[in-house]
Amino acid sequence: MKAPYAELARANLRLARLKYGTALSPNLKASLQALTRQFGFSLDLGEILLLDRSWYVTHSGLLRGHSCAADGELLCAGGEQMGISRHRV
Repeated sequence: MKAPYAELARANLRLARLKYGTALSPNLKASLQALTRQFGFSLDLGEILLLDRSWYVTHSGLLRGHSCAADGELLCAGGEQMGISRHRV
């Protein structure tokens, strides 16, 4: 059985190589893979961007299937906290 976001992780990595080229370091590749596999963010849908050598989740990425709590923490549909709010990856 495959991981839930394994294909999306491969697609994100392919697109990141095309879009960002040499700016994509091994650490950035690894963190993109981790964000994709853990949260299912899509580079193609504009849910995550590379800015100033860090991955940032966009507003659309935060809203798709998630709700924001008042303190800026992200909550999954089941109420599980996501450890990505207000942090650089």
